Amino acid sequence: MIRGRTSTPMTGMARRSLASIDPWLVAALLLIAVAAIGVWRMPERINLDCAMFLQMGDAIWDGAVPYRDFVDTNMPLIFYLNVIPAGIARMCNVSPIPVFHACVLLLVLLTTLELDVLLRKPRLGMFAARRGLTLLIWVGFYLLADYHGEAGQREHLFIILYVPYLFLRILRHRGGAAPAGFAALLGSKPAWAFC
Repeated sequence: MIRGRTSTPMTGMARRSLASIDPWLVAALLLIAVAAIGVWRMPERINLDCAMFLQMGDAIWDGAVPYRDFVDTNMPLIFYLNVIPAGIARMCNVSPIPVFHACVLLLVLLTTLELDVLLRKPRLGMFAARRGLTLLIWVGFYLLADYHGEAGQREHLFIILYVPYLFLRILRHRGGAAPAGFAALLGSKPAWAFC
């Protein structure tokens, strides 16, 4: 100990809270933050299909009716899903494109946290490194889709919404359980992209 200075030992609670931080989850969340910085740095970059659906979502705000005022071969829910970023952009008086990307990133963040909850279940038998690698691959999948300009496509949204449900099914197959509300949420989400 240096004279004139007092050092306070770390309390047991602080030590436990630092030990409970999962470095793999932190790494996955940092990758999502890097993707958010990419959206901020290049806000107007968007896939043509996503831009068309976003424009249709914006037209719905103006009173347009799908299959009457605009025609597309896709299911109608993809238009109504794009009403959300278009509406947020209208309320904030900003371009809808970065809002769209932020919404997709929010979905990736939520599903990453859902996967983390599921992968911690003992019935899945995943040790920390395997769980962490799974989370990093999951976020890497989004980054790869974003790099190729496919982020936010209908199929990409379906995969984002479906994979946590897939892990829930694996968990249940192995005799594990999840809270009923959480399971209902995971089970209903894949239909959002294709109805």
